[in-house]
Amino acid sequence: MGMVRSSRFERRLRRSLFLVCLLTIALVTAYRIAVFEPSDKAIVALMSDSQVRVSSSSDWWLLEPAHGARKSPGVIVYPGLLADAAGYSPWARMLAERGYPVYLVKMPLNFSPLAPGRASRIMNEHPGERFVIGGHSLGGAVAAQYAARHRDDIQGLFLIASFVDREAGKDIRGLPVLQVAATKDGIVTLNISDREREQLPGSTEYVNIRGGNHQQFASYAEEWADYPPAISEAEQISLTASALGNWLSQLRPTISFDNMR
Repeated sequence: MGMVRSSRFERRLRRSLFLVCLLTIALVTAYRIAVFEPSDKAIVALMSDSQVRVSSSSDWWLLEPAHGARKSPGVIVYPGLLADAAGYSPWARMLAERGYPVYLVKMPLNFSPLAPGRASRIMNEHPGERFVIGGHSLGGAVAAQYAARHRDDIQGLFLIASFVDREAGKDIRGLPVLQVAATKDGIVTLNISDREREQLPGSTEYVNIRGGNHQQFASYAEEWADYPPAISEAEQISLTASALGNWLSQLRPTISFDNMR
């Protein structure tokens, strides 16, 4: 009788393990389908050349000027929901060409709330340097919470089609903030962006990209559920880089240091 029960238990255990394996495979497959992978353009932007040096660690991509001085502050970027950080490389490269080091933070499972403090690793590895932090969509919201908790360590916050909660909004008062929105954004619409202004400092700088949508703040292989844009991806990325570059250049004090690495 004991052997029969043991045999039944083993069959149930094998069946349960088989179902768990199937479920795991299904979840992994669904996740891989859901993740927004970088486009070919984004992958090319991650290649070093005579102007920009690109390096990669387990936690971030770094794009920086290949020669001469690196401008301050460094730029830390948190990606949007299920978005591979490499998708932001086209405008990150444009900032690097202007002299700014840009860190595209790799998040576990491409989900910024799982590692909200990852920026601290970057700052700890570069003591004495100044940094701004920000991100796209959900990544910007997580970056805002980080800035609120590390107010004395951050020189500014940028929000790209993003938002802040009321608590974080109170704690970033006095911090230079840039909010970039798009008129054709079907995910974080202008109405949402306008409501968020109540949470932001009065000195916040606002840039609306006419004809841009949510997806084209990065370069991905898949299409998102978004409003169709009225401008090209290349134009929106260029306008995004210009908005960030102009804002960075206005931050004071601005210093440079030799890029000897």
